[in-house]
Amino acid sequence: MKIKSIKTLQESQELLTVWNEVDSGLRFGDLTPGSFAQQTSDCRHWLDMYTSLLAQIEDVRMRLTDSDKKLSKGNTRVHQGMRASYGSKSPEYVRAQKARIHRRSHRAAVSPAPQVMQA
Repeated sequence: MKIKSIKTLQESQELLTVWNEVDSGLRFGDLTPGSFAQQTSDCRHWLDMYTSLLAQIEDVRMRLTDSDKKLSKGNTRVHQGMRASYGSKSPEYVRAQKARIHRRSHRAAVSPAPQVMQA
């Protein structure tokens, strides 16, 4: 998602500076330099909060990815241990194999041959 607030905030700050330099008493409807400055401040607050939350989410995502890799290696170790301990034909190993989630995608269904357009 592209956030345009950074450019909007930059533009607002420049406009506020110009507005105050030209005529700080000038109003546009109910918009004054003070209310415009408050709107700018509010937008900056929400942008800062959004940026902070994104950083937290990215940190959680990285930790989840690391944890998933460790757990996946543990799964493999358990499967291999069950096979080594009980043998590949044992009911114990067969049960462990049934619990395994197959990561390989199923073969794609054969798509029909493209139709030839006739003139």
